[in-house]
Amino acid sequence: MTDEDSITVQVTPMASFARLMVASYSRNRIVVRGTQDCEFHYFVNGVRRGYTKYEPYQPNTAYKPEIRGVPYGGQYPKELRDILVHNGVLNPDYTPNEATAAKLGWKLKDPSEVPVRERWWLSDEERRALIKKEEIPSPNAPEPPRREEGPIGLPETTIGAEAGR
Repeated sequence: MTDEDSITVQVTPMASFARLMVASYSRNRIVVRGTQDCEFHYFVNGVRRGYTKYEPYQPNTAYKPEIRGVPYGGQYPKELRDILVHNGVLNPDYTPNEATAAKLGWKLKDPSEVPVRERWWLSDEERRALIKKEEIPSPNAPEPPRREEGPIGLPETTIGAEAGR
């Protein structure tokens, strides 16, 4: 059942320039009057009784930027990203709006926290250069531990009191 005060009715004349109006409406009856007799389409909408104060809330999980300072949503149409700017999810340059993210409890990552191979916003050339740089050992990096072979040619590890000698 629909709440009586929430009913809306729209009417559209078909193949006519007649002026139509909704003279009255209730859950049981709708009265339409016009300047001439004509066919028309109508659409009736209402809110279910008991739900007039209900405010639906569905958390945004589809459009949730994750990386601070990196433009979001390049795969989406500009019009959609502009909606995200208008509703405060993104800044005008399409980077995440940090104030909105904080308000919604989103944790934005710093770009440096993202593994180089997953930095999709970099060009292939930039990403390859960073990967190559990561692979070059640092001159101050400690050498990996060396294993010695035991008496039968297998790696040997000393444990206990003998370890320091």
